[in-house]
Amino acid sequence: MKNRNSILSIFVTLNSILLIITIFVGCQSSTRAVNDVKPLKSYSIVMFGNSLTAGGKWSNDLNRLDIKNSGTGGFTTSHFVWILKGEVIKYNPKICFIEGGINDIGVGIPSNRTFRNYKSIVDTLLKYQIEPVLQSTFYVNLPNDSVTKFYNSRVDSLNKYISTLANENGITYLDLNQHLSENGKLKKELNKDGIHLNELGYKIWIREIDKFLKQKGI
Repeated sequence: MKNRNSILSIFVTLNSILLIITIFVGCQSSTRAVNDVKPLKSYSIVMFGNSLTAGGKWSNDLNRLDIKNSGTGGFTTSHFVWILKGEVIKYNPKICFIEGGINDIGVGIPSNRTFRNYKSIVDTLLKYQIEPVLQSTFYVNLPNDSVTKFYNSRVDSLNKYISTLANENGITYLDLNQHLSENGKLKKELNKDGIHLNELGYKIWIREIDKFLKQKGI
């Protein structure tokens, strides 16, 4: 009986070791498979941002097939840093339009961290010879005026930094607020909920992107 139990114990142990090895090899194979996967195509332009970018019909409205919409709703600039390689760099674009920061303000991320995130994104894109185009963080126009002022004062601070960052790196800063805002607020006729743009708002944004691309000859 004792020998039988010993044999059973050895059998269970060996099977456990075999299972662990199988799982390990399977994970290694899966990892290699993921790393070996290449994008189906490259894009000349990547639109990178939060839900505002995600909501744009860039390919359709600009009549181009070489634009990748890498906007993700709810994401902060910290998320942008984490997904930069997977959502931008792997597509080998010539230009990356960057929009973000309002969610950082909304969840209370310190301004200095948002600044560092922007710098990290710009530095990384330049390292991969991708031209960053920094766009202003949009103003809001919420029902509560004090909340609107709170947001927009921080938007001003962030945009001042973004503009300076662009100037220091010799890259473009597109001040979209000059076209979308009035008296330091997002125009009511251009938004649908105080934050997100409506169709008319996107038409203005599209116009400015189109103008820039034509100037660049892209």
